[in-house]
Amino acid sequence: MSDYTFHVLERPHNHFIRSLRSALSQSHASITGHINTKPLGICVNDSSGGTLAAIYGWLEWGWLYIDLLWVDESMRKKGLGSRLLKQLEGVAIKKGIHRAYIDTGDFQAPEFYKKHGYEIFAELPVTSDSGKDYIKYSMRKMSL
Repeated sequence: MSDYTFHVLERPHNHFIRSLRSALSQSHASITGHINTKPLGICVNDSSGGTLAAIYGWLEWGWLYIDLLWVDESMRKKGLGSRLLKQLEGVAIKKGIHRAYIDTGDFQAPEFYKKHGYEIFAELPVTSDSGKDYIKYSMRKMSL
């Protein structure tokens, strides 16, 4: 008999994810040195406090990893996404980071990121849960 059990977590909570990241970072520290992940987020709110746009990422391994960028439909094509991206890159630069990475789909914003100096370095064919095929692009910007 084993002294352990497996549990499937269909909706892992934030504490679980933070604990897992912490354990992994500690495990890697002996090889890579201390990993100091710094989360970053910027949001744009209207006068009533509603969110119009936001960007989230983190600094790690000498890179800015951009995870989420969202602009409300009513605010698109007005330069808000570009301003958010530039501000997040500016924060990274101030912290000594000069490279950025993002994943995006062909139905999302690869042209937007290309316009801002990002290049595609990998493509991954993906089938969505609804059965539609698309391409996931890994993009980087080697000099912020």
